[in-house]
Amino acid sequence: MTTNAQAAYSKHKVESWSRVDMLLALYDSGITSISAAEEAERTGDSETADKLRMKALRVIQGLIAGLDLNQGEVPKQMLRLFEYMHHAIHTRQPGHLESARNILTSLHESFQEIRTEAIALEKNGEIPSLETTRFQFTA
Repeated sequence: MTTNAQAAYSKHKVESWSRVDMLLALYDSGITSISAAEEAERTGDSETADKLRMKALRVIQGLIAGLDLNQGEVPKQMLRLFEYMHHAIHTRQPGHLESARNILTSLHESFQEIRTEAIALEKNGEIPSLETTRFQFTA
C-alpha cells in the first residue's frame, strides 16, 4: 500500500523529469515489454506474451500521441516508425518483435546521447518543459 509520503515523492519525481527523461523512460518500458514478450513466446507462455505485447502497444500509442505533426518532417518520420513498430508488435510474424525492439533500442541510444544537451535546452527555455505542456502526469 502506498503512503501519502510515497505518493507525494512519486508525483514530485515525475513532475521534475525533463522531456528527454520521460521519453527515455517510455523507450525503456517498451524495450522491456518487448523483450519479456519475446521470452514468454520462447517458453510457450502465449498468455503472458499477449499481455506484454499489449503493454508495448500502449507505449507506442503514447509515443504517437506525443508527436506534434505540425513541427515539420521529423515528427512525420517518427510517426511512420511508430506505426511500423505498432504493426510489428501486433502481428505474430517471426522476427517482428525483434525488429520493433531494435528500433526502440536505437531511438533510446540516440536520445541518451543528446540527453545533456536536451536538458540544457529545456532549462534555458529553448524547448518547452513538461510542466508547460497540455499533459499532466500522475503517479
